[in-house]
Amino acid sequence: MLSKMAGRFQGGYMQIGEGDNPYISRVWNEWNEALASEAKTLAHLVLEAPRTLSISAEEYYSASPAG
Repeated sequence: MLSKMAGRFQGGYMQIGEGDNPYISRVWNEWNEALASEAKTLAHLVLEAPRTLSISAEEYYSASPAG
């Protein structure tokens, strides 16, 4: 996961990285271990609620309608 994030930030062959964006580079000017750790933690926190509150398709369709 972190290697994909680093690749997207740094860019590559025929691809401009997010780190080349002047607005992003004002806050995070280079990819390093601290940024990687912070990005991973924030991604985990953002995705935690939807993952824990989600239900399977079987549970969704088997639930009786309220009423």
